[in-house]
Amino acid sequence: MKYVVKLGGAGLETPSLLEGCTRAIAELARDGHQVAVVHGGGLQLTRMLKALGKQSQFIDGLRVTDAETRDVALMVLAGKVNKQLVAGLGALGVPAMGLSGGDGLIFRARKKRTTPTWAMWARLPRATRAGWKQFGI
Repeated sequence: MKYVVKLGGAGLETPSLLEGCTRAIAELARDGHQVAVVHGGGLQLTRMLKALGKQSQFIDGLRVTDAETRDVALMVLAGKVNKQLVAGLGALGVPAMGLSGGDGLIFRARKKRTTPTWAMWARLPRATRAGWKQFGI
């Protein structure tokens, strides 16, 4: 089966919770399932913005993302948070790789389909597909 697992950024803050989640994901992968993990990281982003002297602004619960905030978000989410999760899975023997919209893997909405399908992966550049074969994708 194919699973999509969503991990909230707050859950990634607690080492014991992160370890439990990565163990559960590893078990699914060892059982032969294909697992995609989607993670958050809003708390980590807010903390980094504060460290850089930038105040986070929210409107109706949504973060206002200007160009500077976008760049910091890419650094925090695709960098620190994603790499921490991939490293945790790797430590358990799960071949994992991190992807982000910054990698050029943004799927365009179509008339009837707004979510990516496995068939869409075949349209990725040949070098990208070749690198993923080792992961069974």
